[in-house]
Amino acid sequence: MGKYTTIIFDLDGTLLNTLDDLVDSVNYVMTYLGFP
Repeated sequence: MGKYTTIIFDLDGTLLNTLDDLVDSVNYVMTYLGFP
């Protein structure tokens, strides 16, 4: 594999709408840690 020349970060949902994934991830961690 060649060396990467560019890395793109999408932190505000411009390229992908990842809000549902973020919510699912936070809920999973909260449940795992025993929070309501």
